[in-house]
Amino acid sequence: FLNSLVVSFPASMGADGSFMEASSWETGLALWQSPPEAIGFQWEIVREAVEGRYHEALRRLKRKVVESILEGSVSSTEEDEDSLEHSFLAAVVLLRMFQRDNICGPGLTEDELVGIEANIRFVPKNDELDVDGEVFGRSVLNTKLLLAVRRVLVQNERKYSQRFWSATLWSARVGRTHQDVLTGPSPTLKSEVQSAYKSALKSSEIRENPVLGGLVHIEMALASNSFLDSNTNEEHLKLAMDTLHTKIELSGALGVRTKWQKEEKANLVAHVLQEGEEIDGNLSIPTQCKRPRNIPLDDTDVLGFTKLSTKEKANNERTILTVVDHFLLSAKAESLAANLPSGP
Repeated sequence: FLNSLVVSFPASMGADGSFMEASSWETGLALWQSPPEAIGFQWEIVREAVEGRYHEALRRLKRKVVESILEGSVSSTEEDEDSLEHSFLAAVVLLRMFQRDNICGPGLTEDELVGIEANIRFVPKNDELDVDGEVFGRSVLNTKLLLAVRRVLVQNERKYSQRFWSATLWSARVGRTHQDVLTGPSPTLKSEVQSAYKSALKSSEIRENPVLGGLVHIEMALASNSFLDSNTNEEHLKLAMDTLHTKIELSGALGVRTKWQKEEKANLVAHVLQEGEEIDGNLSIPTQCKRPRNIPLDDTDVLGFTKLSTKEKANNERTILTVVDHFLLSAKAESLAANLPSGP
């Protein structure tokens, strides 16, 4: 879901995906599908896209539609309902390719880019290359791919949303992706992304499902980091916790982090607390995940898990975390990291 996933957790989770690559591909299906009768067609597309088999996913779509997107054209989406569906899915798959190549990694191979680079023929407009004076970073690859996909997803948002309820979310995500590869925050993109997310929150699918609502607020919080907006970040993290009936409480505890450390040091500890009744978002994702006892590290000194001398349990603390709890914790951690003072 959090395509962001790739985009939302560029360091810890990879955009996106983010959410989709962190859990199972069934998650992607649950969050992409609409309407229900399209499930058979989308099932394999989503599975292949989430697993990184982009060319296999694109081969299931109309070649003319894919080429039209790479040319920055939206004309093919006006032909029929089938082309509309194909163009939306193709744009999302191509966006995922750009995110993996530039944000989450690993970079795309030459084989994965065959037929993609050669078909990007459109010429970007000046305001697409330079947004509020901010330009693409020098290390960004295949910028035309992002701009071609962005033009199609954003210009066709209303049309797509009539068939795919998540279209507005993907419009926000492509704007967020654009921001993440610019040299600095753009007020224009910030306004566009915030407007798209707010519009998505009004959809019946999200209003009727607290889990989806909470995840969208997490995405909005993470997007705020991209625009260096700490106040909005905290606001949406709080809304996410309220929606999910969850609270994260921070405290300190003594412990050691290396095999040879003798003196215990203070460590920041996060407690995930249950606030009110459990909620059921009816998503096809595992409801519970065991906390890892040890995280494999390629390090001879650092422990895979901080060994605490004090293990006090807070009131209402969850002993088993849900997938959504993990996303919330990751978002909170990124928020803390983003607000650390910079400098030596």
